Amino acid sequence: MLSRLYFLLKYWLYWILFFEAARFIFLVFQQDKSTDWTGWLNALWYGLKMDISMASYILISVLLILMTGLILPRINEIKIIKGYSYIILFISLTIFISDFFLFKALGFRVDATVFKYLGNLREVWASIYNQPLFFILLAFILLFGILIISLNIIVIGKESFQPVNKIFSSFFILIFTTATLIIPIRGGLQLAPLNQSSVYFSENIFLNQASLNAPWNFIFSIINKSKFSKNPYDYLDSKSAKSIVDSLYQTNGENFTLVNIKSDTLPNIIFIIWESLTSKVINRKVGDIYVTPGLNNLINEGIYFSNMYASGDRTDKGLVALLSGFPAQAVTSIIKEPSKSEKLPSLSEVLTGFGYRPAFLLWR
Repeated sequence: MLSRLYFLLKYWLYWILFFEAARFIFLVFQQDKSTDWTGWLNALWYGLKMDISMASYILISVLLILMTGLILPRINEIKIIKGYSYIILFISLTIFISDFFLFKALGFRVDATVFKYLGNLREVWASIYNQPLFFILLAFILLFGILIISLNIIVIGKESFQPVNKIFSSFFILIFTTATLIIPIRGGLQLAPLNQSSVYFSENIFLNQASLNAPWNFIFSIINKSKFSKNPYDYLDSKSAKSIVDSLYQTNGENFTLVNIKSDTLPNIIFIIWESLTSKVINRKVGDIYVTPGLNNLINEGIYFSNMYASGDRTDKGLVALLSGFPAQAVTSIIKEPSKSEKLPSLSEVLTGFGYRPAFLLWR
């Protein structure tokens, strides 16, 4: 059984190294002049979490094959694992090579949006005909061959699949190993599971994009896209809906100036975001003590909107509305799509342009 566990460890590390190597090649291939070696190393380090997650997903099927082999000893575990590995290598390598070239055109890592273009083969050919297709295909074949050879020589071997005497205990060990993979798959023990923003670390968008694992990002986008293929709140025709929305943005020509950028001194701005604060506690007393005395004073000194709708029902929707002015979406949130959310304007960027030095403080 120890030989099988050693094989699983080698197999898991093989995929992690493969993903890290692909990220390094991506950094070299893109030749982004806004980055340096420090940024590259950070991209490799922060992206490791997503590589480990993807490698753990791949490992689950191998564990199931080994468990089946304990119950049905006649099956050829080596051939099945090799076949499975070759398929995953082929798919991953296809995603990586496509991603290397598409990123230059799209500006974000390859995701489910590529399926929009596959429906029109003429447009697809117009986009790729000027690429060195022969050399791309040659590089694919060489890399695929090298990966298969290294997998067979370094990772998979007959010595790793010796007969097991204690089948029951071995089966339990494999089940336990499978169960523990939930931790690296979800990126740790934190409340929210792994997502694209989990590996973001820099103000440089390219480095954040480089930290993503391309196959993980591709599969994640497909799964999430299938959830929201249709708007469940499509009750009006487009013309009527647009008329209503446009009416909300009509003004009487008056402008309200919060910050006078021509002034010698800029006022200090403190933007307080208080999550889950209900209007029911405003100006309310418990005994003889106000629940929110400080907030009550601010209301008396400034402008208070006592009758308004919240933008969204979740934190990820409300924060985007407050900091970027982007209205909440009904069934999802733009913050879950980094390729879109990173292009949104932000209050901090606007204030920086006025000469401010914004800071964000989180208190729980």
